[in-house]
Order: sequence, then structure tokens, then C-alpha cells
Amino acid sequence: MTSRRTSTTIPSACLPCILLGLCLLSFMRSFPDFIVTAATPSCSLSKENCRELAALNLNLNISFSNTAKASQDFGHMYHDRPSAIIYPSSAQDIVAIVKLAYFSPNNLTIAAKGAGHSIYGQAQALHGIVIEMSSLKGIEVGVHGFGEAAVPFVEASGGELWIDVVKEALKKGMAPRSLTDYLYLSVGGTLSNAGVSGQAFRYGPQISNVLELEVVTGKGEIVICSKHQHADLFYSVLGGLGQFAIIIKAKIRLHHVPPKVKWVRAYYSDFLAFTKDQEMLISQGRENSFDYIEGSVLVKGKDVNSWKMESHTLEDVNSNVTIESDAPVLYCLELTKAYFERESNLIGKGPRQRKRSPKVRSLVHSSPVVEPIHSQEPDYRV
Repeated sequence: MTSRRTSTTIPSACLPCILLGLCLLSFMRSFPDFIVTAATPSCSLSKENCRELAALNLNLNISFSNTAKASQDFGHMYHDRPSAIIYPSSAQDIVAIVKLAYFSPNNLTIAAKGAGHSIYGQAQALHGIVIEMSSLKGIEVGVHGFGEAAVPFVEASGGELWIDVVKEALKKGMAPRSLTDYLYLSVGGTLSNAGVSGQAFRYGPQISNVLELEVVTGKGEIVICSKHQHADLFYSVLGGLGQFAIIIKAKIRLHHVPPKVKWVRAYYSDFLAFTKDQEMLISQGRENSFDYIEGSVLVKGKDVNSWKMESHTLEDVNSNVTIESDAPVLYCLELTKAYFERESNLIGKGPRQRKRSPKVRSLVHSSPVVEPIHSQEPDYRV
């Protein structure tokens, strides 16, 4: 059997139309996720929501096809896949999306997503819209202070990561007073929870160090709030798990920091000695104590020498020193003390060794204040 190819003569007058159509088709194939119409086949929202979404005059990107990534979080317990992911370029884009959901008769759900470190799917929206906050950028350090007390601050967009906030603040010799242990988290994400780390014993969690918020409420209104202005909303949003408003910007209190920090890890096999040292260090005055104090539990058998730091060597660690104990777990105190070079000889090496603890092993290392960043940290990214 032979195949037969037929040909068709196209009138020359139609060629411009055909060429225009081919160009349009090529463009649509290049950007399939960002063209929205009421009849867009990839839009799994209701026809009415698709139509309203297409009618919005927004400068944003919308993805309908690659939505599986928005159904993942750090907890890996829930996998609610949205129908669309929005990448806003401004607060007005978020306002438009929130208003679309607020006035929708189809119970359209939305969720703001930062770094995806939620545990129970708080940043997921089943068959709804996820707002990818990482597309909103902006960090500005206020050296001259905020308010009557002229408190130094940094203003950061809700999608910025804390690691970038810290680096920008350090350029001015300052840093947030309270941080999380893992810095690859978004500003809006941790402020929607609490933001707890080894600095909280002195300065409280991160939500206790916020001066002002700019948020989008559930009705799609932009509101600037603080403890002096719209205080009920301010305290509801902080630690509110994203249920009261979406954080667009936050002014966070800073303080001046010395250029160096001494980092100490002390390992215990005796729980009582471990907790007693921790309580003693926390109760000391600021001048005699550490700036960061945090305890953790390690499963016995983990090689403590495998805890490496980026840009550091462990030459000052005696690999022959081990903790001689049959205990199933070990206890670790992680401590830091910021200091100036002239104070190097005044910085101690951590909690005193107690007789009832078989051996206290400490790793002491001086480094820039932004360090240490554990080499394992990228493994925690979602």
C-alpha cells in the first residue's frame, strides 16, 4: 500500500493571517502556564474562577501544570495539590487574589507558601491557589532607627529568607536579636509560627522582636499594624499560622553585634549534669553568660567528628577524645558568645566539667558571626 500526500493551494491573501497564527501558537507553546482564559483546559478551577482569574489585570505569573511542588512540605504528612500557583510581583497582586477568593461563591481556598517548612500542610490549598511568596523580594536596613526610640531595624518582604536578612544586616554591623537555628526559612513563615532558637531565653522568640507588619487581610485589604496601630490584628498575625492575614513586609528589630563569635559544643552522658549546666548558664547575667544557649539530644553512636562546618577545619579537635559511657543517648549544649578581637583572651570555653559526668567534650571555634552554617543545612530544604 502506498501513501498519498495531497497538497492544498493557499490563497496569498491568507498568508499573513496564517503566519500570525503560527507566531501566536509558538508563543503559547513557549509559555503554556501563563496564559489564562475562561476556557483554558489546564485550569482545573471552576469555570467562573478561571474566568475571573483571566479578567484580573495583574503583572504576575500563574502556573497550572507544575503544581505538585506546592503539595510538599517539611512534614511530608499531607500532599494537597492546588489547582494553580501564583507568583506575585507586588502586594497588589496578592490583594487581587485574596479578593477573588473572598468573593468567590465556590469556596475557593488560598494559602501563602514560604520555604515550605510547615509540618501539617498549612501552606497547601487542595484544589485552590497557592501564593508563592518567594517571588516577593526586598530587604532594607534602617540604620537611623524606627519610632521615637530610634530602634535600628530591617524591613524585609515576607518571602525573603532569614539567611539573606542576616547577611544584609551584618553589612551594617547589626543582626536580628532573635533567629531560628535554620536560616533558610522565610520571614513570613517563621513569624506566622513563633521563631524559636537559643537566643529566645534572652530576647524572646522572633515574634517578640517585630516592630511593624504590612499585611493583606482575608478581605483583601492592605493594613499596616503594630502594637500601637491595629494592635489586635498585629498580635493575631504573629504566631497566627497564617489564618488572619498574609505578611507582606515586616520591620524586625536589630542590635549591634561584635564581628566575631566563639562557638562551643559540650557533650554529656549525664542528663542531670546537662540540664543543671543549661539552667545555670541561662540564669547568669548578660555579661557573664553566652548569647546563645540551646540543648539537644543525640542518639548514641553518632560520630561527633562528622559534624563539620562550612569553611572551617577541625584541626583543633582531638579525634581521640571520646565520651566513655554506655548511655543510649548523648546530650549536647550548643553555645555562642559574640566578642571583639581585643576580648579574645577573656572568652571562656563553656560550662565547667562536672565530676559526675564521665567526660565533657567541647569543640571551640572562632568564626565570623554569620557562621557557623552547618553543611547539613541544605539537606533540610524542601
